[in-house]
Amino acid sequence: MMKECVKEVGAYVVSEQPFQIRWQNGKKKRRFYNRFFTPNDWVLYEILRDACLFERNCMDYALIQGNFAIFFHGEDTHHQLIDLIEQTDSQCFNRIRLHLVTGSYLIHPLVGYQDTFREQLVEFLDTRQAILRETIENAIEKEIKPLYDQQIIALRAI
Repeated sequence: MMKECVKEVGAYVVSEQPFQIRWQNGKKKRRFYNRFFTPNDWVLYEILRDACLFERNCMDYALIQGNFAIFFHGEDTHHQLIDLIEQTDSQCFNRIRLHLVTGSYLIHPLVGYQDTFREQLVEFLDTRQAILRETIENAIEKEIKPLYDQQIIALRAI
């Protein structure tokens, strides 16, 4: 059940405890996220969004733990992911490097990634997804919840 709309950010509060929102639309969600995401965060977010098992614009399924499947989505996405790993997690990159050098990371473009390589990608994405989720949850708590609380106090005063 929808409660109140926090118009300043374009979100509906759907639960007060725990505090949860749904976005009015993807544009408003992206505008809010843009204030907190780095360029690497956006690359990760887009990879997670593309790998989502299910998604709606008003809910951010890209930040729900385990809601992604790693398949070989083509060279462009593959290179974006590998570049992101190289820039942000040198240990993970070192673990997958041999597969990249030898080309053994891919069984076949139609079949997908080799199992141990895919497991490394999933581990990386799980870890980074949790960080993104925490970033957004903290931002919502610090930025949207106070606006909502003020709105509720004003409504009760009427």
